[in-house]
Amino acid sequence: MPRPPKSPIRIQFGLSGWVAILSALAIFFVLVATIAFLAVGLFVFFLPVLLIAPILYYFMPNLRPKVVTLNGASTQWETKGQTIIDGEFRVVDANEVEGNTERLSEAGP
Repeated sequence: MPRPPKSPIRIQFGLSGWVAILSALAIFFVLVATIAFLAVGLFVFFLPVLLIAPILYYFMPNLRPKVVTLNGASTQWETKGQTIIDGEFRVVDANEVEGNTERLSEAGP
């Protein structure tokens, strides 16, 4: 489409304009090449780890948690010297807690 005569818009690239465009394109391609290089490097590093980890997990049964059955019904995970805190909890009303502040302060820490 030809430019209309006497148009106020003139786009004219001189040597400095083309240098600016080429340098912007060069920076863009360098960034793309750097990202591609890093992606390939990470892929080369993580792929063997992702392939070897399941094999090691399968052939080393001491890495898997042992399942202990009690009375053939319930299953629990065996604890290896870990402390399990078990208890019964209930939701209390804020007014109920405020009424028992004397009893709580008598018990101490």
